[in-house]
Amino acid sequence: MKLPLGLFSCVFVLSGCANLFDMNAFEAIDQPPKLVLADLPATATLLSLKLTSDPGFIDSLAQDATALAAVQTTLQAGMASTDTAVQLQAAKDFIYVTTNATSTLSVVNNAVGPLLSLASGGASSLASGSNQGTAVQSLVSGFFTGLSPEALLSTLDSMATIGNSFSVLSTASAGSTTSFFSGSDSGTTAQVGVVSATMSALMASTGEDLATADGRKAAATAVAALLASPDPNTFLTGGSFPTVGTQMGYLSDAVSGTSTTQGTNPYSYVTTLMGVLPI
Repeated sequence: MKLPLGLFSCVFVLSGCANLFDMNAFEAIDQPPKLVLADLPATATLLSLKLTSDPGFIDSLAQDATALAAVQTTLQAGMASTDTAVQLQAAKDFIYVTTNATSTLSVVNNAVGPLLSLASGGASSLASGSNQGTAVQSLVSGFFTGLSPEALLSTLDSMATIGNSFSVLSTASAGSTTSFFSGSDSGTTAQVGVVSATMSALMASTGEDLATADGRKAAATAVAALLASPDPNTFLTGGSFPTVGTQMGYLSDAVSGTSTTQGTNPYSYVTTLMGVLPI
């Protein structure tokens, strides 16, 4: 399942149906054209136009890690713009690109069961208690079924950057979420947002700087170690997660709809997402 770009009010125009049964057409789908870095759009605004006009672009990015990283860097620059409209669109595009050009979407598809636990009040067990480690490990392990250790680390990194994009959206829109949580694909968007918020909260619990690649790598390594630990309760209190109670408390408050003031709770937008989860 690909997260539709229609979520962000972008419309793809399908063409070339006459070649549907042409073998070359299938080969083109299986092997998207190699991207040339120098030809990539230089600004977030131009990238948005490219994503709208070229339905094959996202598939090419999925096959080219260097080009994907370049596009993400350009979109992150857009999220830092002083123009609110540019910020909002860049954040939306970053979520779309990172979700669909990485293994993130497969993780989101695996998360329906664990999210049921959150929706039914399970988030509170993540914030405290003697079995907090088991609760965290049980929830988060369910997201990553079938991923290799390398894919796990890569996906955790993607989750942290997607979570930041949701925060940018929430801040830039002054808390008004209807522009990006509404529409026919709002359920998928909600899942992406809640999963990324959960992982962002856990990674932030390590105290690492998630704004840097090295910080995200260190945090992801700690999370991977927690997931593999035979004694997660002891592991969680062993020093690798000094702020887990605070971060998971924020997440729990957002899931339950309490204490969700924007600027105070970094996951305040999750309150809106919980209302449209397709579960």
